Amino acid sequence: MKKLLLLVLLVNSNILFAAKSETFATSFSIGEYAKNYNDNVKLTKKLMIPDANSLEVTVVGKIEKNYDYLIIRDSKKKEIAKFSGVINEQFTVEGSAIFVSFQSDNRTNDKGVVVKIFSRLSGTIFNEIKHQLIDASNIILKQGTREAYIKITEHLKQFKSLQTKLNRENAESLMSEIIQSFIAVAQNYKNMAAMKAELMDVHETQFELITSLEGRTLHNIEGLEKQKQAKLVQLKKAQIELTNIVDPLERQKKQLSIDGYKSIVESLYAQKVVWQKFYNAQNRLEAKLHNHSQKIELLLHMLNINADIYQQSANIALLGKTSLVSLKKLTDLSELKIIVRQIAESESDIKQWIKNHNFKYSGNIN
Repeated sequence: MKKLLLLVLLVNSNILFAAKSETFATSFSIGEYAKNYNDNVKLTKKLMIPDANSLEVTVVGKIEKNYDYLIIRDSKKKEIAKFSGVINEQFTVEGSAIFVSFQSDNRTNDKGVVVKIFSRLSGTIFNEIKHQLIDASNIILKQGTREAYIKITEHLKQFKSLQTKLNRENAESLMSEIIQSFIAVAQNYKNMAAMKAELMDVHETQFELITSLEGRTLHNIEGLEKQKQAKLVQLKKAQIELTNIVDPLERQKKQLSIDGYKSIVESLYAQKVVWQKFYNAQNRLEAKLHNHSQKIELLLHMLNINADIYQQSANIALLGKTSLVSLKKLTDLSELKIIVRQIAESESDIKQWIKNHNFKYSGNIN
């Protein structure tokens, strides 16, 4: 029977700080490159990053499936996740600590597992959320109407050409060309309309992500407010204590603490203001994107209807009912052109709005 190796790397008092990635991190490892331990092991370790509002947790490794278990609990001892077998997971836990519990049975073991927690600095989280928000916006905008616009323009030119010919020739001699044009347009519109479900699914996925990002933003706002309130309590306590201190040195030290608390409170308030403005901007951008998405959905719906109209018109013409074919009426694409123009204006407005609000923007939407 092979023995599972154990390594516990737990850094609490001396937290690792990586300046470039702006993260705090600590970890708990069980498995290779450590000393042996016996079967029937039960371990629980607390991983903590002081003052963190939430922790990003990664769990990677392999333990005996259905026999060895790794359990993650939050700071209130509530079970968050339970793992067995092959593990490769990443998730977020509220609070500044988690409890990692590992237990093995009395036989076969496996490679082991590593649990890591990270707490990113507020500015890094802000930029990450902003980046993901812009990515989601770009994906929605890229599901645009350039192809539809090109096709509609082509069809309009084609029908105008037919109208010009009709002024010189009779409808009967052009009927074959008219029928072929109607059928071609109907098929093109059907093909574009068929993308509706896929496009709307893409949009819905991005809107779910945006809602999640708004939730993360609110969480940071609430966290900053909690930190501010906690520092205000410390500030008030220090100010009361100062009135009872006689020793000059101790008074000076206490005053320095008071000044520090005041500075921290001001900083937390300033951060909260930035986050709140960002949250408001998120809501406004989401509303613009929803409006844009609805316009695209309407266009695809209109294309589907027009496809049916052209198909039925072709059927009528094939039956020889030339008097029922009104080319002038069927070539009126004004409604389609209006909605395409509105979508283009909406897209331009969103791009400009993102730019004006100092959101990071790159890449070609179209």
